[in-house]
Amino acid sequence: MADDNEDPSDFRNDVESYTFTNLDNGPLYLVATDDGGSTWFQYFELIRCKQHRCHQITIHSDPSIDLDKQLLDLKMDGRHQILAEVCVCVEASRQGAYLPYIYEISNNKVIDSSKKYPEYYRPWLAPIKHRVPDNLNSQDMIDKGYAESLFEQHDVERRIFGKAIAGLSDALQWEKSKDTAIIQLAIETYVRIDSPEADAGLKRLAQSDIPYIRDSARQTQTWKALKHPH
Repeated sequence: MADDNEDPSDFRNDVESYTFTNLDNGPLYLVATDDGGSTWFQYFELIRCKQHRCHQITIHSDPSIDLDKQLLDLKMDGRHQILAEVCVCVEASRQGAYLPYIYEISNNKVIDSSKKYPEYYRPWLAPIKHRVPDNLNSQDMIDKGYAESLFEQHDVERRIFGKAIAGLSDALQWEKSKDTAIIQLAIETYVRIDSPEADAGLKRLAQSDIPYIRDSARQTQTWKALKHPH
């Protein structure tokens, strides 16, 4: 019950859609989507109750979530997987490269099962066409979109298909771009590749004349050093 002094206009229903579905061998989960009070962040909320005890799991997914498309049944056995997409959005942009992850739920725990489903990811390996400018898309916009598509593809090549340095050659070109968003994709690539060439790329960008790029590269160097201590 709301307090008499509270303004009903301050309340909002953040649940955007929901369904009950089977995610493992146990009882059904209530799968709901919400934005946490902000359209910037999107979440799957997974809730399962047994007797008088409930478990809740939250999974982040950046775009507007569509349960019809993001609840998958890849094994065709009635047990669903969850497709979550994480945006590599730079410079406070709300658009960017989207990295797909497939999660499974077991005993109220989230498991990244992306590598178990290489056939689902195989379409990401198709050649990417470089479009030509038109009335709606400038060359700069096309170049940025093309770089983002390549970044997505290389992420899949590394994570799912084990190509450890996929994207390194593109990142070496991106760091020379005049577009800071494309340079940032180079930084995001270098942090994901464990090689002397990637480390050298971060070192170069950490000396950039562009304050935003310099700070981003230095922060990334620190994070990478903590994650992969030598």
